[in-house]
Amino acid sequence: LSVNYAIGIGLVQLLLVLGIWYGSLKATHRIAGPVYVFKRELVRLGQGDLTARIELRDTDMFQEEALAINGSIDALRERVQRLKLRANQLQEAQSTGGDISNALGQLQADLAELLTSDGD
Repeated sequence: LSVNYAIGIGLVQLLLVLGIWYGSLKATHRIAGPVYVFKRELVRLGQGDLTARIELRDTDMFQEEALAINGSIDALRERVQRLKLRANQLQEAQSTGGDISNALGQLQADLAELLTSDGD
C-alpha cells in the first residue's frame, strides 16, 4: 500500500469513529438529560414543592412520561389545595363557634380519597 492510501484509510476510520462517538454522545444525552430532570423534580415533589414540573427539550426521550408525571403532579396539587380549603373552612367554623361537623365531614371525605397504604 502506498503511504497516501494508508493515510486516507486511517483518516476515514478516524472520521467514522468520531461520527459514532458524537452520535452516541447525542443519543445518551437524549436519555440521561430527562432522567436527571425526573430525579430533580421528583425530589422537589417529595420535599413538598408542588410547583415541580418536568420540562424536557423537544428532542429528549420520555416526552409522554413527562406529560403523565406533570398531570399527576397537577392532580395532587389540586387535591392539596382542596384539603387546604377544607381545613380553612373547619378553622373558620370553629373560630365562629359554629357547627364544625359539616366542614369536618367534607375534610374527612376528601382525605378518604387519598390512598396512603394497602389498608387505606
